[in-house]
Amino acid sequence: MSNKQSLSFATAYEELKQLTSEFEQEELDLEAAIPKFKRAAELSVFLKKKLTELDNKIEEINVKVKKDDEVNISKEEVVDQDIDF
Repeated sequence: MSNKQSLSFATAYEELKQLTSEFEQEELDLEAAIPKFKRAAELSVFLKKKLTELDNKIEEINVKVKKDDEVNISKEEVVDQDIDF
């Protein structure tokens, strides 16, 4: 993929949908189909990589939120306890 850096997830997904539609609706000449198939494969790899990256970011956020919640719960438990001096 020559323009990998400038390709957005949405643009890649739309292009892959278009190529998929062409494969489903048309009888393509083999020589014309091969470059389109190659492009579809490249887009698929790009999208899978992006989804994995996004999934990892979401997991990091969830871990942080869970950790922050545990810290907040711990602070609340300490504040709510009666301490005798």
